[in-house]
Amino acid sequence: MNNKVLITGATGFIGSNLLSFLKSSFISYHGLSRSQKSSDISQVSKYTNIDKHVTRDQICVHLAGNNNVNLVDHNEIEVVEYLSNIYGSKLIYLSSSYVYGDKYKKIITEAEDINTSNEYAFQKNKCEKIVLDKKGVVLRLSNVYGSNMKNNIFHHILNEINTKKNIIKLNKKNDIRDFIHVNDVCSALVLLMKNINHGLYNISTGISTDISTLCRIFLKNLKYNQNKFSIKSESLNKSMIVLDSTKFSKKYFWKPSIFLNDGVREWLSAYEK
Repeated sequence: MNNKVLITGATGFIGSNLLSFLKSSFISYHGLSRSQKSSDISQVSKYTNIDKHVTRDQICVHLAGNNNVNLVDHNEIEVVEYLSNIYGSKLIYLSSSYVYGDKYKKIITEAEDINTSNEYAFQKNKCEKIVLDKKGVVLRLSNVYGSNMKNNIFHHILNEINTKKNIIKLNKKNDIRDFIHVNDVCSALVLLMKNINHGLYNISTGISTDISTLCRIFLKNLKYNQNKFSIKSESLNKSMIVLDSTKFSKKYFWKPSIFLNDGVREWLSAYEK
């Protein structure tokens, strides 16, 4: 592939993993970050002023959007409009499964309605529409995990186990989610970069895992006796967010390759080092 790829949010969780993946795949790239710079990453004060980093026929993967469902970044729409005007059909925007909400009791396809009552989801969907109107690509990701991720349910479970009290306290142990390894997300992105097809795609494993089962996977990999642990929950209500990625899989002959048990074992090994 001759086109250089520009990555915003290059020092973030997915960004740092994607840069490593592109390097190992011998794909030319350049990263942008607001926090730091290096030989292959330029530091920028804001993502609405990156003209000097834009080259002809360049693909942009926008990873610098807000991924905290409890916060709303009011500058995100401005950034997406700016990037869409520059890159048009060569912009890849990473969105979130949370735009669907948790009302569904089935695996969710791209055709399902979104949750417009939530401000985070509403803003994400507005950004999606901007990208799609310019013939760009939107990827809705399920729960991504892997090296360099910030505090999330993985860290919480490990911290609970490490208290040595044989109790794992959770907010909602019955919640069902779909966990995908960051390397599988990167492999999907590389296929997309090589042959961009305008549209909206879910990126997921499609495998349902409740949080209690995730705890047991941790205990198994840490070689604890699962029978000696109890899993407590503040709420017994159940929600489900599991995505169907058949559309992307059929178009790009892609499928996730890392099973959750293997991914957890890898994450634990890296975290302990």
